[in-house]
Amino acid sequence: MNEKFYALPFAKQNAIINAASKVFSKSDYKHATTDAIVKEAGISKGLLFHYFGNKKGLYLFLYRYCIDFLRREIPKYANSQETDFFDILFQTQRAKVAIMKQHPYMMQYLMTAYFEKDEEVAEDLGLQNTDIIGQSIEAVLRRTDYTKFKDGVDVRKVLKMIVWTSDGMVRDAIAYAENEAPRFAVTDEMETVPDAIDVEKLNEELLGYLEMLRRYLYKEEG
Repeated sequence: MNEKFYALPFAKQNAIINAASKVFSKSDYKHATTDAIVKEAGISKGLLFHYFGNKKGLYLFLYRYCIDFLRREIPKYANSQETDFFDILFQTQRAKVAIMKQHPYMMQYLMTAYFEKDEEVAEDLGLQNTDIIGQSIEAVLRRTDYTKFKDGVDVRKVLKMIVWTSDGMVRDAIAYAENEAPRFAVTDEMETVPDAIDVEKLNEELLGYLEMLRRYLYKEEG
């Protein structure tokens, strides 16, 4: 519990969380700088260290904050009795949309932290159980009704493919929104680069892919 941080106004807390998750999601721990974080958050480096001690303290606090946030928010959108593979993913996607509206870079930070190897933080991350992706995959697979799938479909591989597709789409949308790379789905009608991620449009696109997979992978009804 970081009493100093949680004593801040909610808007300031969000600004710091979003700034830190943005910077840490864009590079590994070693190359992410507190200078970039304080500039993004609009605070002084002295205040950042007052709240978290140092870069490592901020990184590990952010990781725990994100994990706790997801564990609170995702169940709000989930029906624990649902067994349809794709309906479970639709519920999860609704949760991700709500999360991204408040913390646009949270999911990407967690994905980056999952692969972090820097000795300064890797062991601490391991102790805090970094395999949130694996846990999420197993949770979906435990609930899934496999009888709906066509014979020979490896559901675990399908789910992993969807997870990585979703991550890639979000990374691509972020890069496009920040004018760092072209969006692969840009059309001739799009004349300007947006200054923020269109979360709803991104969600609609991914849900379309999920519906397509459902049609191809499920047995025909009747």
